[in-house]
Amino acid sequence: MAGRSQYFSYLSLDPLAPVPESSPHSYTPEKVEERLKYVRERMKERNITPRSEIFLQLYQEAAESALEVTSEASRNSCCTRLYRYDRFIQENSFLCEERTSAQKELEEKLLKLKRLEYYVRYGDYLARELSILKDTATTLQTDNHRELQQYWTTIADEMKAEKKVFNQRSGKTGPEDIPTLLAIWAAAAAVKLSRGRVECLIENYAERNTLVHSGVTQLMQAGHWSQLATNLYHDAKDLLMVIPPGMEEDIENMSAVISSLRARYFIIDEGDEDDPDTWRANEEAVRYRHALRAETDAKNKKKAEIVEEMVQRAGKAAEKRAKQAELVENAILGKRKASQTFPLGEEMLAKKSKEMEKVVGIQLQVTRKESELDNLYRTREKAVDALGNLGEAAGEVGDAAEDAVSAMGYLDVEG
Repeated sequence: MAGRSQYFSYLSLDPLAPVPESSPHSYTPEKVEERLKYVRERMKERNITPRSEIFLQLYQEAAESALEVTSEASRNSCCTRLYRYDRFIQENSFLCEERTSAQKELEEKLLKLKRLEYYVRYGDYLARELSILKDTATTLQTDNHRELQQYWTTIADEMKAEKKVFNQRSGKTGPEDIPTLLAIWAAAAAVKLSRGRVECLIENYAERNTLVHSGVTQLMQAGHWSQLATNLYHDAKDLLMVIPPGMEEDIENMSAVISSLRARYFIIDEGDEDDPDTWRANEEAVRYRHALRAETDAKNKKKAEIVEEMVQRAGKAAEKRAKQAELVENAILGKRKASQTFPLGEEMLAKKSKEMEKVVGIQLQVTRKESELDNLYRTREKAVDALGNLGEAAGEVGDAAEDAVSAMGYLDVEG
């Protein structure tokens, strides 16, 4: 359909009517298929008037015929009928009843509820994907990885602002202008996901947090007093609608909770009870917000300390692996120069081969340990444990490597 999507909201009474094309010759098979889908959706409705049903049957017949006929003349005739039907629908669209403000508000609430249902269903998966992203960036110390040690809502806001700058300047953007975007892109490359996919994950998860974490405590901690006042006011008004008849006791209890919050944390002047925009937070509300923020800051500080410890342990483990790899390489090369030759009997050659197999086994063991660490870093707890265990594994590999070096030295002496 020209200029409009073939899809429509499940909340709408009718699917969006197709817009007439410029001429009957513009009705390609794809556009005819779109109109066939439209009329079939309309025919499923139960409240179709007799006149509408006759019109839709004629419309469907024209669309099906346009796809079935083989001659060009017959097809043009069917497309001409479709073109006229589309014009008729468009010219009489003003007869449709406009939605009232109450209907629009109801539709917005239902759409919000549907989004909330989506985020509740998939929120844990989004959180898992982003946890892997953040842990990978921290463990591998990707570019600007510290930019990701924030709340995802904050990261999403910064990402949105930096993308706007990046798109406006078109190639004239420096690293200092888009630090968060660079951190996201580096982490995306580390977990082998596209930039667009990771940006979409962050955006969806941030919106999910905004919807889910809009409780009283979260709003008070953020200092969003106006939003909290509006929520309390509308929740009190909606109690009779959300709680079914026969549960009057629940209505009284919930109403008492809302009234208690209003009285405890807000200053409401006489005559402003029905105007939540005028409600003001009192001193107790401010004190409670400071206490909540102090608690959150303490948790964030502890989290930052854990992250820093993980980074340091990862660095030490990497240095130790490098030393062990160097030790194994020295064991393979031996102390004898490549140009030096010496006679070997069959028995000595067999012994030498066994020692070389042992050294190769050490290499495989190091590779296996590195692979185990790579598999375990995807969760923070497992990554920390793996980094601790790697020290012991590296010690064992070091002992094996020293034995190999001693064996090589012994062979050199005997050679």
